[in-house]
Amino acid sequence: MSPSPPFTLRAAVAICLSALLALAATACTTSSEPAADLQRFYDQQLTFEPCQGYATTVADETTFAADPAIGCARLELPLDYDEPDGRTAQIALLKAPARGECFSDEQTDAGGATQTLLVGAGQWTEQDTRRIVEQCAQGSGGADVLAHVCTRDAARDMDILRAALGDDKLSYLGQSYGTRLGAVYAEMFPQNVRAMVLDGAIDPQLGTAQRRISQYTGFQLSLTRWPPSAPQTRSARSVPTRARPPKPFRSWRDR
Repeated sequence: MSPSPPFTLRAAVAICLSALLALAATACTTSSEPAADLQRFYDQQLTFEPCQGYATTVADETTFAADPAIGCARLELPLDYDEPDGRTAQIALLKAPARGECFSDEQTDAGGATQTLLVGAGQWTEQDTRRIVEQCAQGSGGADVLAHVCTRDAARDMDILRAALGDDKLSYLGQSYGTRLGAVYAEMFPQNVRAMVLDGAIDPQLGTAQRRISQYTGFQLSLTRWPPSAPQTRSARSVPTRARPPKPFRSWRDR
């Protein structure tokens, strides 16, 4: 078996793949039944250890140093579920002591990753698309890795993780894209679901452009309905927008 390449969680990588959705959808495996030769992945024993060696950003280093109770581990997975004896990949795991809150996919929306995307710059050209594809490939292990980045493979990863953690059933909180991931997991592995909360569900039938328009429309509606009695904090003093904010928000912002 070849050495496992550095690999980030497929769901996180997928954030930068707007230009590759069609490729990923056709390249990923489609069977929902786990193959018999996946057993070695399901039988993994995870050993959590201090996270200092797992940090990839300054923010990671600060977080891990501030809370020594956090533990990290790596989970081995097949890169191609149709060829489980072939090349493998690893994802890094973080485990924190329970504080009465559910663990979810929230870290994928936390803003820790920095990316440069062509947004609001008019029509994308073929050259723009190729550049984004190349950047994604360079940052995530190569084109062969991108060919196996999709929601169904991320759901398969989750089921192996569930088993490796020793959980008979999955308890899951998904937000934004996590609602899609959770729904696909429940479709593929209904017998392994204990409970799910899907918050802020996205419509899987919408394309990227339509989904963004729908999302931004909701943001604008919420901003328009901003309550005049909002908490008196200055943490959100300004909002980057070309449009003039509604009066209730301006009044709260200028306090």
